[in-house]
Amino acid sequence: MAEVIVKKDNAEDIEYFGKTDRRPDGKIASHLPGWYLTEHIDKLSEDITYIERQLEGGAIPDEKKPEMKQTLKKMQDRKESILESRPNLTDAQKDIVSKTTKSLGTKIQNSMFTRSDMMKGTADAHEEARRMADPCIRLDEHEIILARKAGAKISNNGEISRTDAERVWKFNRSLQGENTDTEHLRLDSRKG
Repeated sequence: MAEVIVKKDNAEDIEYFGKTDRRPDGKIASHLPGWYLTEHIDKLSEDITYIERQLEGGAIPDEKKPEMKQTLKKMQDRKESILESRPNLTDAQKDIVSKTTKSLGTKIQNSMFTRSDMMKGTADAHEEARRMADPCIRLDEHEIILARKAGAKISNNGEISRTDAERVWKFNRSLQGENTDTEHLRLDSRKG
């Protein structure tokens, strides 16, 4: 019997949140996936190394060793589960992520006051807050799919807040191994 190969080459198959990021009911438990939080993974790695050294060096009393070994195993399993939840994209999905990142970056940039406006104090703080919280960035088909996958609130007319758009952009940039600081999108000034 021939093996059936299922190609996953569309945005619908990209999952930002893995099993470890979900509650028992399947809903997303946090607004950031575990694989995105590199500082937490690094801290977990340090804690694992510390416990391993304590066990190997005899610093833990014999009566506490079984408990510490069990704790160590849970930590190792958690780290492995987090790392396995990072999306492993096909070439076609990488293309979708790249295009979506570029498009969202432009839309986010257009919704930001310039550095010049910020420095002069001419940026309207209320408008800035509105853009961060209210739907103001219109999405295309792939962007809507990825925004939904990222847990964004999408309005009936296909718009999301800048904060949600930034989150999708950051997830995508992280998957591409690129800087996730949205401030580098901000223009110094607008021409014309």
